[in-house]
Amino acid sequence: MTLYSNFFQRGRRNVLVNGNFLSWPAGTSFVSPTSTHTAAMTVFTKSGTGTYTITASTSSTPNANSTYVHKVDVTGAESVGSDDYALVLKRVEGYDFVPLIGKKVTLSFWVKSTVTGVYSVSLRNEGADRSFVQEYIVNESDTWEYKVVQMNLNYSGGTWEYSTGRGLIIYWSICCGSTRQTDTIGSWLEGNYMASENQVNGASSTACNFELSQCQLELGNIATPFIEVPYAEFQETINRYYQAQSVYTHATSVATGTGNCYASWDFDTTMRANPTVSHTTAQFWQGGVGWAYSPTVVHSANTYRCLTTMAQAGASYVVGYGMLMLIAVTLDARL
Repeated sequence: MTLYSNFFQRGRRNVLVNGNFLSWPAGTSFVSPTSTHTAAMTVFTKSGTGTYTITASTSSTPNANSTYVHKVDVTGAESVGSDDYALVLKRVEGYDFVPLIGKKVTLSFWVKSTVTGVYSVSLRNEGADRSFVQEYIVNESDTWEYKVVQMNLNYSGGTWEYSTGRGLIIYWSICCGSTRQTDTIGSWLEGNYMASENQVNGASSTACNFELSQCQLELGNIATPFIEVPYAEFQETINRYYQAQSVYTHATSVATGTGNCYASWDFDTTMRANPTVSHTTAQFWQGGVGWAYSPTVVHSANTYRCLTTMAQAGASYVVGYGMLMLIAVTLDARL
């Protein structure tokens, strides 16, 4: 357990990556999402007729410690049927979850919501067969409030992930139908529950907003002040899950007349799992022939390197001559 103990001794008390919503690598505005990665290591998900826009908002922050907040703007009211919900969630990798097992934990965060009343936060495993629901109260409309919620990880049974998968999922319920509600608060349950029976409908009209900032999950029953890790360490952690790179590298030509070439290139950071590789730009060049601007592209990646192969049918590229490859890629290994 030395590795896990050092995790906290080094100063990273917060197991939530990007708890302050500083990083938005996939964009800063999401219109009518259903289940979408928004800020880094953050997902908005919903079921029902309600519609929403998610933004990296700078218009109002709880204090000087935040640059952006995670804002959910209700653009189409939700009537909340039994299977409907709107949730913001963060996932904890299994390796980071292990130190918390069997212990008391504290979730703290700033929240601003238009609708006052009882809201819910919940913990769940990847197998969706164990849940823990707790309540908090929004007292004033459209006002930043600091919340502290006590929880524990003294669960038994269930299907859990203790390595590179989804170790723990934390939900903030904006609204939630009866199917996923429970009247048992503060205890582990068998099943998939996301809210208490007292949960308000925080998406009841298009005037509603729900905003989060400075989310922190830590060991113990005391909420400590939110603290950011050094930025270089923060960015390296983000890159474990999602990277965007522009790669300009030498390539090897492999087939006369077809323009096939390949190149192997390294990632900025070793990733959590073999990423999904996608590109927006893909070109290659050979002296005396010129650029191939619309090749067929195939990527094959492991956790630290990718082999990219390109082919331009009918092009007269020569085997054995030097080539250059230019690609703009994203690497996605998000939880």
